[in-house]
Amino acid sequence: GEFATSTQVSGLLYATSYSAPTKALVTAALDDFDTAYTDAKDRALSDTANLDVLTGAIGGHVFTAGIYKWSAFVTITTDITLKGSSSSLYIFQVAEYLSIAASTRMNLVSDGTGNGTPDASGIVWQVGTYLVFGASAHLEGTMLVQ
Repeated sequence: GEFATSTQVSGLLYATSYSAPTKALVTAALDDFDTAYTDAKDRALSDTANLDVLTGAIGGHVFTAGIYKWSAFVTITTDITLKGSSSSLYIFQVAEYLSIAASTRMNLVSDGTGNGTPDASGIVWQVGTYLVFGASAHLEGTMLVQ
């Protein structure tokens, strides 16, 4: 077949070993992922102060638009806030893993310019190894996990 289903997944499952055109579509999707992951990973810091913010324990922090980079892991144990407008861009580059505690949230708030609040389409998490989500945790954006 072209896809599989599972009681553990909402939606359909695809693999390169499935019938055409699935293999070509999955291969193209993986190529697109690699391109997006590399683009996010290779972006230069917008400010050297954004390197290893709070040594990775970022719970409670307020982020403004920019590129942030951690040379190790990041943990979020309390809510974080992204302050900006609907056109703000946030790229979070995490060399190792990202761990989000249960019931932790990302809050999107206006920077007061009258141009809305940050949009999920302008938030990218590039994570080097793996991602751990606690029960009922909520983040916004695109997760690119190697």
